[in-house]
Amino acid sequence: MTVKFNKLPVFTQQAVQYFGFLMVIFYLVLGFLFIFSTKFFPELNRIARLIFGVILVIYGIFRAFRAFKSLSHDNPS
Repeated sequence: MTVKFNKLPVFTQQAVQYFGFLMVIFYLVLGFLFIFSTKFFPELNRIARLIFGVILVIYGIFRAFRAFKSLSHDNPS
């Protein structure tokens, strides 16, 4: 059973949108921590932290694009 996003109550739609933006910030911050901080998971070598950080940043950008896209579809003005 799938629930259409536009069939949810307005408060629930807004909560899902805010959570989506919060997750975008989380993925971006975590990605930059992996890339630029040596104190975050110090047991991983530099290449592994760089690869994982870049993947997280790219995924955060992808989630941001989808969040803005769904926001523009919900408010046709």
